[in-house]
Amino acid sequence: MLALVRHSVHSSVTTRRAPLFLAIFLVVRLLKSAIPQEGIIDQVLVHVILAGNQGRSKDSILTDLKAANLRPASIEAIAEYMDSPLPLEMLLKDLKPEYALSLFAQCQKFAMLDGIVTPEEAQVIEMIHQKFT
Repeated sequence: MLALVRHSVHSSVTTRRAPLFLAIFLVVRLLKSAIPQEGIIDQVLVHVILAGNQGRSKDSILTDLKAANLRPASIEAIAEYMDSPLPLEMLLKDLKPEYALSLFAQCQKFAMLDGIVTPEEAQVIEMIHQKFT
């Protein structure tokens, strides 16, 4: 009987911990997935940034990005990707749908930084919209 009570108490504690362990596992899994997606988002943002800043120097563009309170890591990544951006279609293919809304909002924000959405910026944003609707 004592063994049955011990098993019951242990089982109860283990059962209460199971949802916590599952939640931790899912958060870790989501974070591992999010890191590569952030890189894809930064690379797509490069397309919007370049589309709206044709003829401007890289340094000038990066100065504006810093003023827009972008994460330093994103600014560094964008600076790197500006030199040789990957094809937009390939990036969108690799983007998970759960990150599309965030990407779409960020692209619109960047396109509106100067108050004007160029036809090139609008085209990039429309490609994103088409891909995920």
